[in-house]
Amino acid sequence: MEFAWLLGFVFAGVLIWIGFSKSVGTMRPSSRQVVAAAGFLLLLVMIAFSLDKAFGWWAKFPKVIVGTLGVLIVLDRFVRIALIPGRGGNTVLDLGRVGGAEVIVNIIVALALAWYVMKDIADVIQLPGWKLENISYQIFGLSIALAVLIQGVSKRKLLAGGVFLGTSLLAWGKIESFGWEKESGTAATLVLYKRKAIPFFTSANISVQLTHMKQIEDIMGQHNIARKSEAAKTEL
Repeated sequence: MEFAWLLGFVFAGVLIWIGFSKSVGTMRPSSRQVVAAAGFLLLLVMIAFSLDKAFGWWAKFPKVIVGTLGVLIVLDRFVRIALIPGRGGNTVLDLGRVGGAEVIVNIIVALALAWYVMKDIADVIQLPGWKLENISYQIFGLSIALAVLIQGVSKRKLLAGGVFLGTSLLAWGKIESFGWEKESGTAATLVLYKRKAIPFFTSANISVQLTHMKQIEDIMGQHNIARKSEAAKTEL
């Protein structure tokens, strides 16, 4: 058991290292972010379980906080969709919704998670004497499902003040360079490299139609954002 525990920490470290290291293979920048994020998530889970095993803190943790956090996540998503596009100014180019398999995956994952959570909630509330804390995990799970669905179906736009990524605005001044990743015969992935001191989540990715590529490059040029040639060469 101890060996498996140690293996979990080692595996998390390897994922983080692969995600940050540019010398490992020819992985695309967007794929590296996913790998690094998975490593950090696994590391946090391992640390949480280790602390719970040592101190038993989770049994004493007020579960209602988890449900409250879930509600706040949903409210945050809706507020972002309603207010952020207006803060970014006029629409310069409407990129539409995420194309290809990504939007399908987002919808399927969101609906599957929502169905499972709602079924679980229905079972719990039929029990006598149930409380809000009894469905806190389910509320949090439902909030994640809604957040994934919202992110998947939201439109992406180039605005006067920056790039609207569905639920967030990336200002032009925070973009250092851009590149392209081949996705299919009709779409490509625009990679926006951010100006960040911390080397984590340093890029944002948007699936766009090939017909928009020239317009996007022209708009990037207007904001003095140069193309990063290495991004176009890297493939998974």
